[in-house]
Amino acid sequence: MKRRELILSTIAIGSGLAGCTSTEDDMPQMTSTTSLSNSVCDKLNNQAEINKQSENVITINGTIGYVDEGLVLDSSLYGPSEEQSIICRIYTGEPKNEENTVACSGGVEYTTEIRYENMELSELIVLHDTEKESLVVSTFDL
Repeated sequence: MKRRELILSTIAIGSGLAGCTSTEDDMPQMTSTTSLSNSVCDKLNNQAEINKQSENVITINGTIGYVDEGLVLDSSLYGPSEEQSIICRIYTGEPKNEENTVACSGGVEYTTEIRYENMELSELIVLHDTEKESLVVSTFDL
């Protein structure tokens, strides 16, 4: 009798816990891709504008200054914080291939697309990070 009670209680506890587990599909996910739009060698100002394309897609169009020729432009995401903020870092690095390579020293116009799922976002902070400077360019409420 005790064996049957043990089995039933194990099944009941296991079933209760099964409802608490989450699948990989439920986990928050973020990705970003950056592409060069244009090298503007004489333009050194930093700026960024966002456009919320859909519920889960944000596009950043911007210009990053003080970029050295031959480097590549890329992006990474950090967060979300407890306040539902994320940071998008647009940065320069050493080239791995010819894609996104800066043609001349100066400024570069870029487009970054951010895709996210299973999370609420309230703020996007855009950070430009080059060898010469690192600065917060814009903060956007979403």
